[in-house]
Amino acid sequence: MKYPGDAVSVGRVVYQADENLNYLWCRLPSERLLAYPKPRMEWYTTPWGDERHGPTFQAHFKPAAGEPPIRTYARGALLFQNTVQAVAADCLRETLVAAYDAGLNIVGHVHDEIIGVGPREEGERLNEIMLEEPWWADGLPLDTGGVSWGKRYGK
Repeated sequence: MKYPGDAVSVGRVVYQADENLNYLWCRLPSERLLAYPKPRMEWYTTPWGDERHGPTFQAHFKPAAGEPPIRTYARGALLFQNTVQAVAADCLRETLVAAYDAGLNIVGHVHDEIIGVGPREEGERLNEIMLEEPWWADGLPLDTGGVSWGKRYGK
C-alpha cells in the first residue's frame, strides 16, 4: 500500500494495491484474486486496547443505519487464514471439476468433503483425483482421510 501499483511477493502469494487504493489485491497461486476494499494505513485500536498503525480495509459487515462503514485491520493472522482457506477452496474446485470430467456422480460437498454416489471403485477413483496436484500447487502436501463408505452421508 506504500507503493501502489507495485507487486509484493510473500512466498507464492502476491499483494498489490491498485493506483487509486480502491483495492488491495491478493493473487493466489491459482491466480485467483482476493480483494480487500478501500485499504488505508491508519491508527487503530486492537480488541485488547493496544494502539497500532497498520493496514486496514473496509469490512463486508453492514454498519448500523447512519454509521460509517466498518473497517478491519489487516493483521497477519487474518491475511494468512484468508489465504489458506482460499487455497483449500481452490483445491476443492479443481477436484470437483476433475471428478465431473471423470464421469463420477458427485451430489454435493460439505466444507472439505466431496459426496458422491456409486460403487466403491468410484470412491477410490475420487480419492485418487483428490490427491492429484493442481497445476499451480507444485509441492503442496495433499492428503485425504481415505474413502468413507455408507448407505447415507455421515460424519
